Amino acid sequence: MNLQELMKPSSTLPEDFDGFFYFTNDSDDEFIGTWGSKEYHFEPRSTSPIIIPTETPFNIQQIRKKFARDWAEREYGNSQAFENLRALEHNPDGTPRLNSFHTANQYSEIDLVEYIQRCLKPLPKARIAITDVESVPIESKLTVDESGALNSAAIDDKGADLKDLATGELKEKLRKKALKQ
Repeated sequence: MNLQELMKPSSTLPEDFDGFFYFTNDSDDEFIGTWGSKEYHFEPRSTSPIIIPTETPFNIQQIRKKFARDWAEREYGNSQAFENLRALEHNPDGTPRLNSFHTANQYSEIDLVEYIQRCLKPLPKARIAITDVESVPIESKLTVDESGALNSAAIDDKGADLKDLATGELKEKLRKKALKQ
């Protein structure tokens, strides 16, 4: 099975569907999947039901597959196959190799299929822990100069007026907002 087939949205529920979709963390470390500003904590070596009251079963199946892909990328990044690829990017003395075909080796989607399938098979069942993700204002992540003025303009998720950005007024608004906090 290729990755496109595995990740393809399903239009029907499986015949053995018992009301829940399960995610298997087949590793020795906790896995944390993020969806909708929430973190879903999956215990090591266990299978947990994914319960998201605001989502349909079809969406939960896709969220489960997204978690499986995220888990697969994490686990592949810890594998010997990935270490072998990384070794090709460096000279024997450890310096980066910046020429030839060895530069920027990467895995292919085929490498992830086996890992994703491991998330979709059952292990002993466990409970999932869910925590809210703290929202951090973008301004707190930006650098400031000696006077406390922002070195760059922050554009929030609500969008910013490009005219303000072009005239420099946005930077002044953000500086005043940061000083109030």
